[in-house]
Amino acid sequence: MRKFTLSGFAVFFLLFQAFAQRTVSGRVTDDASKALSGVSVLVKGTTVGTTTNENGSYSLTLPSGAKSLLFSRVDFETKELSIGNNATLNVTLILSEKALTEV
Repeated sequence: MRKFTLSGFAVFFLLFQAFAQRTVSGRVTDDASKALSGVSVLVKGTTVGTTTNENGSYSLTLPSGAKSLLFSRVDFETKELSIGNNATLNVTLILSEKALTEV
């Protein structure tokens, strides 16, 4: 009986974890509405992330407790967006004012 109870709790825990995770997706563009590929999309405070494809699209499975996403790319300002209850987050990145100097 004890093994059955422990097995039941294990199954319940795994199902709870599976339903606690959700997916967020969207598209990243520049201020001229051009798709940006290679943008890093990272769940703030974790190592969970992805990059945008050639169409600027991304999809990411969020760990439980995820509150915001960080979007970054070379030559663009990093942007942080709150996830809330959204399943779709479209982002516009702005070109950075900081210019790279010659090496």
